[in-house]
Amino acid sequence: MNMEKGVLYVVTGEQYLNEAERSAESLKNTTNIHCTLITDQCHETNIFDSVNIVSNDPDSPDKLYKIENMTKTPYEKTIFLDSDTYICRNISPLFDIIKYFDLAVSHAPIRSTHRIPELPNCFPEYNTGVICYQKNKQTQELFNKWKNNYLKSDYEQDQPSFRKSLIHNNKLRFHTLPPEYNCRSIFPGYLNESVRIIHGRHSSMRRVAKTLNEKTIPRVHYPTNIRLKIITSERGRFLGLPFRVYNSIKNRGASETIRVAKNKIINILPNNN
Repeated sequence: MNMEKGVLYVVTGEQYLNEAERSAESLKNTTNIHCTLITDQCHETNIFDSVNIVSNDPDSPDKLYKIENMTKTPYEKTIFLDSDTYICRNISPLFDIIKYFDLAVSHAPIRSTHRIPELPNCFPEYNTGVICYQKNKQTQELFNKWKNNYLKSDYEQDQPSFRKSLIHNNKLRFHTLPPEYNCRSIFPGYLNESVRIIHGRHSSMRRVAKTLNEKTIPRVHYPTNIRLKIITSERGRFLGLPFRVYNSIKNRGASETIRVAKNKIINILPNNN
């Protein structure tokens, strides 16, 4: 039975299943939405609302299992998430964007992992760890092309074949998501608002989420051997004042924002006593 909307995970193996559970737990903490797991593992869990066991050929690549089973989504509107994602804000707006498009996806931080000579370099790869899509003829054709192109390719990654399939599907309406909805935290990147989906493996996803969203002004993030670092420019801090006021009103309300601002002004004024 098809449902209107939900989140889908497709994983093979116990390691990725455990990862998917942690991701789904972060999802449930931020977004009240139905969640389905497709896996080749028999596993008892109370995190997912629905679990479908689909057998997997042990000699078949994990990426092929993912591509084949994304078409088995029980939802009319689907947010597909890789297992190494962490949800730190409500992601429901993604369902709103696919009212207007068949599919929505973010650029990959590396523009091209494998060169495809016939494709222009100004059409880069898209990251396939967060894909929002409608269940319709256009996306079904895309996934079929993706599978065929992947099987013809000689590399394990699925993004080059996705890129090739996307550019050759002129009937598909697709939208490029901003990086806040697929923040590849293990690569350098630029952010302008609160991150909603972190995509990468870290020892503490909560700490990374706190670091990325401690400031919501224009900023650059980059990984080091020790920790994730953030850079904001002086201009970024200046431009960030309206954003901070907006976020404060949104989270605290107008009266509390005025009270906090008043106290801060009083604290920096000279003491007249």
